[in-house]
Amino acid sequence: MARLGCLLLILGMVALCGLVVLPVLPFTADTQAIDAALQPLLCNSGETLRRDLYSSSYRPGETSFSMDVTCLDSDNRERDVTGQWMLLSAVAFTAPFLIGLTLFIVGVSRATRRSLVASTTDFNQVLKATGFNMPPAQTPVRTTNNPTLTQRLKELQEARDVGLITEQEFQQKRKELLDKMM
Repeated sequence: MARLGCLLLILGMVALCGLVVLPVLPFTADTQAIDAALQPLLCNSGETLRRDLYSSSYRPGETSFSMDVTCLDSDNRERDVTGQWMLLSAVAFTAPFLIGLTLFIVGVSRATRRSLVASTTDFNQVLKATGFNMPPAQTPVRTTNNPTLTQRLKELQEARDVGLITEQEFQQKRKELLDKMM
């Protein structure tokens, strides 16, 4: 899951560069490949794309670049699609970036939890192998005197679902509970 998230993060950054950064840079003003890539996304059939690049200086030594995007029909009538370009660029970057970030965080947290559970299990096995017996953990006082089999199985399942025990430990304890009831 974390790998897919990372891939989507990269895809979002590529979309940002391909749709926003490169088309605005001065050295790409006459690049037909950029126009050919943007035209089907922004213009109707029979229209051609025109990018008007410009730069601004708000402070000495700093320059910012932008562009106006228009589509020209066969009669050379202009249709401003700058807003569509900005919206398309925002969605093409934001959607994969946010989904990727979410998947990455969830994947890393799951992997971390699994690693912690595995290391705890390994540590307990090392202690058993060396003959060191840990005292049993204190169990909380139950509010009911005799929990039913269903309640015990649900508690066991919850412990597995939150990562307190492994699938193998769950199956072993489940079998023990069922054997006691038979």
